[in-house]
Amino acid sequence: MSRVGGSGGWVQPVLGRGSVATCVRAGRGAAADVVEALRTGRSFVAERGVIHLGFAVDGSPPGSIVTPKEGQVEIAVDFASEEIVSEVQIIGNARVAGLGGLEDKVLVLKGLRFEEKEGTRSVVLKLGDGTRYVRAVAVGEKGTRAMTNPVFIGPKAPEPPPGDTLEKNLLLLGVVMEGIDWGEKAKATATLERLLKDRDVGPCTALYLARNLKSGQLDRVKALFGSVHPTVRAAAAYVFAAVGGEGSLPTVASLLDDEAAEPRIYAARVVARFARAEHLALAQKAARDAWPEARQYGLAALARIPCRESLVRLRQALHERSAAVSGTAAAQLARMLDVKKEGRAEFVEGFKTGKLTRKQIDGAVGRAELRALVEEAAGASLEGVEPVPAVKEPPVKEAPGAGAPGRAGATP
Repeated sequence: MSRVGGSGGWVQPVLGRGSVATCVRAGRGAAADVVEALRTGRSFVAERGVIHLGFAVDGSPPGSIVTPKEGQVEIAVDFASEEIVSEVQIIGNARVAGLGGLEDKVLVLKGLRFEEKEGTRSVVLKLGDGTRYVRAVAVGEKGTRAMTNPVFIGPKAPEPPPGDTLEKNLLLLGVVMEGIDWGEKAKATATLERLLKDRDVGPCTALYLARNLKSGQLDRVKALFGSVHPTVRAAAAYVFAAVGGEGSLPTVASLLDDEAAEPRIYAARVVARFARAEHLALAQKAARDAWPEARQYGLAALARIPCRESLVRLRQALHERSAAVSGTAAAQLARMLDVKKEGRAEFVEGFKTGKLTRKQIDGAVGRAELRALVEEAAGASLEGVEPVPAVKEPPVKEAPGAGAPGRAGATP
């Protein structure tokens, strides 16, 4: 039995009244077996780790999908506890009569009575047609509880929520990271690389490092910029940006010349976040990337640098065939110039064609100090501007937002 994580105190319990720990049933406790235990559901939550609880339905452990025969399943539970367990409840959803007809509710489907510190019991349980899952909850004599993951019922039963997998992976990574010997740099780097390239735990590893590393420890991941795996290089950029902030830009910007799209896209994202006037060349490079998503971030970076060069590149991008890129150019242009909403479409079209009157500029552009630049950029010829390299574009995406590589929504 391995304990891989717990709450920080007693004031915000997740289960019942006390602090909780996540426990896994994992052979020798080796990292690979702990990972497998978390992925397959051989884990449970216990208050203070007092009760160790096992559970199976028709011989299948938590996380499995079971199809009942003739509506019946065999439930097996076992426990070992530091205090007397008074009851093990089999919890599940059931379809019951309500005011509006049949309703799904979470109920105790079966209660097994015990008055001992160790116990095993098997029972046959008849399930209703609407039952989607069952799980076990052990209740100690002092009110302490332990709860297993569910076993899902039926061939179309849902998978565990993604959030569960994320938290399990983060708990596991805490154990793995504590075991890394950072003094052996090559070995530690190889361990990080294996974790970051893993499809399941890679994004969680980047998120864990971003949360727990301090700026003085960034040299631990700097070697990952030389990884042969593009996803690892992009993840390293994410960690640098999250931990190092604006100071990470010179290091991360080196990936704008990467041979793979993913690291370049993330480097462009970091440039868009921190760009200032002295970073104009970096923003221009990102805005001319062969990959559309990187160009979107490059345009967002240029919008942070109000100058003629930025305006001319934004104007050129309005002509791009990619709807995502041209749409980003219009949005960033309006944001940069503080264009009034009511005349935005007309202004963008006039700027795109170069047919803007001074009156239109003065009436639409909210930032007075930029009106002369708008007039100059609108009249500039685009014939001498180098075209963006052609590339087979992916499906159109929305305008860029923050997120870790492979995990949308995780803000650096």
